[in-house]
Amino acid sequence: MTGLIDHVHRQMLRAAYPMLLRYEAWSGRHRPSAVVALWHGGRLLVVRHSYRPGTELPGGALRRGEPPRLGAARELREEVGIEVDPADLTPYATMGREPGVVLKTLFEYRPRRRPIPHIDNREIVDACFVLPDDVEDPTFTLRRYLQDVG
Repeated sequence: MTGLIDHVHRQMLRAAYPMLLRYEAWSGRHRPSAVVALWHGGRLLVVRHSYRPGTELPGGALRRGEPPRLGAARELREEVGIEVDPADLTPYATMGREPGVVLKTLFEYRPRRRPIPHIDNREIVDACFVLPDDVEDPTFTLRRYLQDVG
């Protein structure tokens, strides 16, 4: 039964995500987001979402009024089950559509011990640590980050 519920959940996300993108394009409103580049032993934690193509960093949209650092820690917990003190996240870069408009904040995190990601198989269907050169099909943000740190 869990497999069926997971499948239905993934289908709902696949249907809703394009509608969200169309709404943002139509309205001109884009929700700010935060992502985390989590490194351990020279490997980077990457995820695959069920509803959009590509390999990317864990993260997502911020809640209204939520500071990026807190949102990044929340998204890391929600997407891959990794608890982190927001103070341990190091700001790396901000990206925006136009000058002065921050749409995405990127943080780095380098824990002493390798955390074990746990996925829900609904929103996130894969999470693993990979060498930077082994990242397949990176999204724009991940590709840009890897070029910068490479």
